Order: sequence, then structure tokens, then C-alpha cells
Amino acid sequence: MMTSAPRGASGGPAGPERLGLLVLAVILVGLTLRSPIVGVPPVLGAIGAELAFSSTTAALLTSLPLLAFALLSPAVPQLMRRLGVDLTLLLCLVLLGAAILLRPWVGAAGLLLGTLAVGAAITMGNVVIPVLVRRDAREKVPQVMAASTSAYGLGQAVAAGAAVPVAVLAGSRADSGAGCWCSGGGGRRRLARAGGLVARGLLRDAVPAVLHRRHLDARAAGGVGRAQ
Repeated sequence: MMTSAPRGASGGPAGPERLGLLVLAVILVGLTLRSPIVGVPPVLGAIGAELAFSSTTAALLTSLPLLAFALLSPAVPQLMRRLGVDLTLLLCLVLLGAAILLRPWVGAAGLLLGTLAVGAAITMGNVVIPVLVRRDAREKVPQVMAASTSAYGLGQAVAAGAAVPVAVLAGSRADSGAGCWCSGGGGRRRLARAGGLVARGLLRDAVPAVLHRRHLDARAAGGVGRAQ
């Protein structure tokens, strides 16, 4: 006897628990997808002075994420077809966390490469999140996308407003808010702890969430096969 797939497993509306996890996920991701780049311009002059950047190099620091957006956006759908939406989002978060974690320790060249990596990660997130919401939220797509958009705005505002105070608190003239190189050891330790929090959050929350979701989908698919 043929039976339909469980609701929320293969195209049906998501259940309340899964919908709540989805909303939480898109809010947390949204809060992190703007702060690594919008925290740079308020302290760009200090970064240039700290690292002896020319005006061209300083301008490049703010342009690299935009360059990544333009060049990589067309490739993200193909990446999603190869890896799936969940693993592509996980790759985005791991790359973003690694770039933020490493940038305080790798000097001026590493800062530029790390900024490019941040741009690549944000590009993936920009493409993946709407696909994820359309796939899982179903009839709640407008509400979930509104939550995601609000998280983008909140993260951007907080990062832009906190960049200078955090840099001063860290005892450095460089960009603490965006995870850049700091000349003072105390500043670098603070930035490393901040990056460690990102990495710990990925290992504690993001990775288990993706694996749990894939496990639920596999169980649901197995149940449909047995019913058929």
C-alpha cells in the first residue's frame, strides 16, 4: 500500500520543533554574516596606520568581500548541488569561523586573505539561507525570511557601533570588532578567545544540528520505504 511521506520529511510542512530550530538557525547565522565586514570601515584608518597600509591596500580591504560576492555567487548553486544545502551551510560557517579565528595571528597579508575568505563564506551564506528557508519553512517562508532579514540588520548595526569601543577595550588600534591583527598580545588573546567562541559554537551547535537533521531525514525516508 502506498503512503505519503511524513509531513516535514520530504516536502511537507515542517513541524513546530523543526520550524523553531530553523528560525533559531537563520537568526544566529544572520547575526554573523555581516559583522566581519561592517566592523572594518569604522576603524579602517587605524588598521592602515597599524599595518602601514597604503590607501590602495586599505581600500582593497573593504573591496575584497564585494569582489568575492561578484565572483563566487554564480558558483554557490553548483556547490549546493554537489554537497547539498546542509553541508554547504556548514562549510560556510566553518570557513567563516576559521577566517575570524586566524586573522589576528597571520599579519597583513593574512588579513587580506582572511578577508577574502570571509567574503567567500558570506557569499555562500547569502545564497544558501533563502534556499534553506524555502525548503524547510514552507507556508511560513515570509515570516522566517523576515526573521533572517532582521538578524542581518541587527548584526550589522551592532558590529558597526561596537567596532571602535571593542578595539579600545582590547587595547589595540587595529580592528578588534572584525578580528584583524592586533599588535598587543592582550588584544590578540581577546580576539583569539572571540574566534574560539565562534569555533566552539560551530562544534557544539551547528555541526550537531546538521548531523541531527540528516539523521532525521534518513529515518523518515526509511519509514516511507518500509510503508511502501
